[in-house]
Amino acid sequence: MSRQVAAVRDPQAQMSQIQRQIQQDWANREYIEVITCSIKKISDFLNSFGENVEIFLLKRILVVGDNRCIVFISLYEVSC
Repeated sequence: MSRQVAAVRDPQAQMSQIQRQIQQDWANREYIEVITCSIKKISDFLNSFGENVEIFLLKRILVVGDNRCIVFISLYEVSC
C-alpha cells in the first residue's frame, strides 16, 4: 500500500491535513486584510492630500489674482 493511500485512510492524518489547510486559509485571510487596510489608508491619505492642495491653491490664486481673474478649480485642472 502506498503512503498516499495510507494517509487518506488514516483519520488522524486526514484531520491533521484539514487543520493545516484551515490554518493556511486563516493566514491568507489575515494577509489579505493587512493589504486591504494598507490600500485604504493610502487612499484616504491621497484623498485628504488632494483636498488640502486644492484648498491651498484656491487660497493662493485668490490672493494673487485680481478682479478680472475667473478661478476654476477641480481635481484635474486649475485655470485662471
